[in-house]
Amino acid sequence: MHDASLQACERRLKLTLEMMAAGIEMTRLSLARRHPEATPAEVEAMLAAWLRRVEPPPPGFRLRPLPQ
Repeated sequence: MHDASLQACERRLKLTLEMMAAGIEMTRLSLARRHPEATPAEVEAMLAAWLRRVEPPPPGFRLRPLPQ
């Protein structure tokens, strides 16, 4: 991989991680709004549970094996 494509990959990864962090913060704020009685520690616990959740794929979704 040459420098230009490596830099493009780095930019895409950085943007992906920034978007993920923004989504997590939005979920934290949403949980705090929906549970105004919750302490900050309780909101963090709810957020941690949300991050660990495993949901089944939607109907019709096909899982493909990762390339080796």
